[in-house]
Amino acid sequence: GEFAVRGIENADLERGGLLITAHLGNWEYLGVIGQTLGMRGGGIVRPFDDARVDAAIDEIRRSGKFETIGKDGAGKRLMQLIKDGGYVVVAIDQSARENAVPTTFFGHRCWSTIAPAMIALRSKAPIYPTFIVEEGDGTLAMIVKPAITFERTGHMRRDLVAITQKCQDAIEEAVRDHPEQ
Repeated sequence: GEFAVRGIENADLERGGLLITAHLGNWEYLGVIGQTLGMRGGGIVRPFDDARVDAAIDEIRRSGKFETIGKDGAGKRLMQLIKDGGYVVVAIDQSARENAVPTTFFGHRCWSTIAPAMIALRSKAPIYPTFIVEEGDGTLAMIVKPAITFERTGHMRRDLVAITQKCQDAIEEAVRDHPEQ
């Protein structure tokens, strides 16, 4: 099928950063397709329970030079990738209790990962909400939204909560735009 890229002008391809996404549309393609645009990097992954399935999926994810990074102790490697101008893909729509803050999602209170906020604050890297969705005519489109803007108050927890909420708001907007996916 056809493939389209929408909003790539929102990303500074020289600088690197975070691509936040959700289990929406064809999200697994994000790393591979991003590479075709010159976005080298990696993503945080949780291994599948079945070792054979895990090996097969990991091989697909790593096609090209996309690096799969286990979530345990991933911070140091992610920071290095970003420092080197790479991109890190993080799916942020799963409930998290560890390293999480309370947020609102579709009007409901929930716990959300602080990973993108923490990485952005430490590295000064931009956070781009990015999704792979199927359009009505069957075209697969990579949509890169403008970077999430936030103000540093110097109060770490307040900043983490504010940025994490903005990340969740971006995911909610994508789900509202593409509820069938």
